[in-house]
Amino acid sequence: QLELENAQLQTNFLGLVNDIRQIERQINEINQMQTLFSEHIVEQAEQANLIQQTVNESLINLENSNNELKEASISISFFGKLLLYFIWFCIISLFLIHKM
Repeated sequence: QLELENAQLQTNFLGLVNDIRQIERQINEINQMQTLFSEHIVEQAEQANLIQQTVNESLINLENSNNELKEASISISFFGKLLLYFIWFCIISLFLIHKM
């Protein structure tokens, strides 16, 4: 009777030990997946920061380009007017020289 109970207890104990080992393996797998997940989150945060820096740099470049275009437009406008005045001066000068 005792030997039978002892054998049943031992069988139950071994079954519990196997269950515990399986749970430990599952916990280790979960831990590995959680670590991998954390690494991916950190990597995504770094990528998001890089994207934000690139966008900020692009905005600064765009603002600088707009300023350069405005300055170029003003310069072209000034030189265009200057050229127009010069041409009018030449026409009037030629007209006056021709009249003499």
